Amino acid sequence: MDLLNVIRSSAGNRKDDDATDRLNHIYTSMLLILFAVVVTTKQYVGEPIECWCPAQFTGNYIRYTSNICWVKNTYYISMDEMVPETNSLKDKPQLRYYQWMPFILLGLALFYQLPCLFWRANNESSGMNLDNIINISIQYIDAGNMDTKDNCVKMLTKHFDRYLEMRKRWNRPNTRRVDFVKEIMRAACVCTGRKYGNYITLLYVTTKSMYLLNTVAQFILIDMLLSNGVVNGYGIRLVQNFINGESFKGSYYFPRITLCDFNVREMGYEVIGHRYTVQCVLSINLFSEAIFAFYWFWLIMAVCFNAFSLCKWVWYSLFKSDSINYIRKHIRDELIDEGDMYSTLRDFVLNYLRSDGVFAMRLISHNSTDIVVTDLVSAMYENFKIRKSALEPSDTGVPYEKNILLN
Repeated sequence: MDLLNVIRSSAGNRKDDDATDRLNHIYTSMLLILFAVVVTTKQYVGEPIECWCPAQFTGNYIRYTSNICWVKNTYYISMDEMVPETNSLKDKPQLRYYQWMPFILLGLALFYQLPCLFWRANNESSGMNLDNIINISIQYIDAGNMDTKDNCVKMLTKHFDRYLEMRKRWNRPNTRRVDFVKEIMRAACVCTGRKYGNYITLLYVTTKSMYLLNTVAQFILIDMLLSNGVVNGYGIRLVQNFINGESFKGSYYFPRITLCDFNVREMGYEVIGHRYTVQCVLSINLFSEAIFAFYWFWLIMAVCFNAFSLCKWVWYSLFKSDSINYIRKHIRDELIDEGDMYSTLRDFVLNYLRSDGVFAMRLISHNSTDIVVTDLVSAMYENFKIRKSALEPSDTGVPYEKNILLN
């Protein structure tokens, strides 16, 4: 699919995922974009840096000093250390990031969109349009009469039947030359793909893993920034110091007071000009550290939700008994034949719906109601029983459909 179409569709109001996914690619992204707007406003509307200039500096000199120190990197040296007199920057650790804070925050937000783009690009090419299915399910809920509800169920049933029939065509034996490399790869992947009925499920679990990996990686990065380059549980120490009433030492990467060297070319001095060293207050770092401190706690919540959601969907995809029980719960009792309930139901779940069908039912339930799932599963199960009984051999040993023709 064209990348532009994927991005356009992802920007729309789609509901082909669950609440945890939306926590990542909608709410967390919006939070980071909001932070970027706040930092940008501080940079271009307020005063992100103010420098203490020599007494002889006039107003133009002071404005020039603030501007050159903002554009040029400042450096940080502790108050209990001597300031090196050399012009070399080796002994002066530069702060190179504060001008780029809005872009850093936007970059962090972009990483939350990548799993969403991956999921929707591959989901739309799978043959099962989950977004369309869920939209029809929502129309079912909003329908005011039974005729509209019945039409919605029929549309959903036809969509699933079309997808499941297409999967049968993928399962037909291939008369062409066998590609042994692909066969080995399929065996190594434990029979995954469209023809095995678990392609969308595996795709969704992979997307969940990408969300979790992204939040864990960002959590480690933010904790290192706030803990002077090591993973040290910044938020825990912050809460402990707050409870004990102790002052908290800020991060080395977000100093409030920095130093700035610059040269002014004046008559009578060398070509490089007169060198000045001024002390500056980076008020933007106060905003930046507060933003990342809040984001640290937000990431703790996001990691927990992502880990729980991933484990839940992996459990759903691995344990077939749980899938059978879930589908049984959504089939009306009058459709259940106690004589061969287990064999028919098991055949319906494991051979007809398979993992992708059960996954779609769960996703519909997450985005609409269980009533939609009950009506849809009951209609599909009833159709399945009719088809199965039509293909069963009669007393003459001939399938029922063929026996009708013989008579």
